[in-house]
Amino acid sequence: MKKSLLSLLLCLSLCCSGCSATQVKDRLYLQSLELSNYRYPTVQLHAFQSEEADCSGSGSTLSAALESAEIPAGKSLFLGHLELLALQEPKFLQQLPDLLQQYRLSSGCKLLYTTRSLAEVNTETLLESLKQEEQNGRMPKTDLLSILKERCNSSGTALLPFRITNGFSMVLMDSDGSTQTLSNDAIQGLCWLRGNNYPKRVSLSADGQASDFLITSASTRYTAITANGIPIVTVSISIHGTGNAVALRELETACEAAERETIQQNQADVIELETCLRQQCYKLYQEQDWNSLLRTVQFQHEFTILP
Repeated sequence: MKKSLLSLLLCLSLCCSGCSATQVKDRLYLQSLELSNYRYPTVQLHAFQSEEADCSGSGSTLSAALESAEIPAGKSLFLGHLELLALQEPKFLQQLPDLLQQYRLSSGCKLLYTTRSLAEVNTETLLESLKQEEQNGRMPKTDLLSILKERCNSSGTALLPFRITNGFSMVLMDSDGSTQTLSNDAIQGLCWLRGNNYPKRVSLSADGQASDFLITSASTRYTAITANGIPIVTVSISIHGTGNAVALRELETACEAAERETIQQNQADVIELETCLRQQCYKLYQEQDWNSLLRTVQFQHEFTILP
């Protein structure tokens, strides 16, 4: 399965979306697609500039459900510009290869886990809220490409945004369909550990005093050694910014929460740890079972504050 997923990842970088002989007016260009009822798939279709779902369909497979939705739509469906794929059941992750084989989805398409229907939700507003959370560094950046990469590693676990009543959280999705919701500290820590997006400001309130540190840029680097059969991973984070550096003292707490809730408790690698250990602790990586490595790995942190 992982070889086929890797092939699909290559296709994502090579394929480009385009129109065939079908006229533009005869297509329904989808902005978001919601999947529910894994045993007998149901799809909710949201076209661009729609306030709510345009139509829906069900079938024995996803393809059949999409074909069924074309009837009330009165048009053929085009998923090449899809911006959001919402899953009501984790097992739909297993269907991503089929969707990629049949439809040219964008590698930047957002995936979202939800337990409530989005039929009456404005997709544009939802997407803007999700992107704003990522841009402000309040949750890690994710998209179709990053999730497929995570599905290809030895853990097979993916990190997805989770829609909740007052905004978003994050969940780990295992290959067996189980989910684990992460704490706010772990979510913040993953922004630093993944190194793709950082908060613009870190604030600390203590003894009635508020301290801010404004971040202009940051970088994250991993190094690993083996000591007595145990992998020791050093996470080095360099931060450029101004303000009271005391506000940064909770960063280690956040990183530790992320490592504990992903690696140690759930054996879930969503920080590309496997790449680090394979390159820098190759003998140990080859000799030990992957889940055993995740249970024994130890982390230490180095924070460097630069002007």
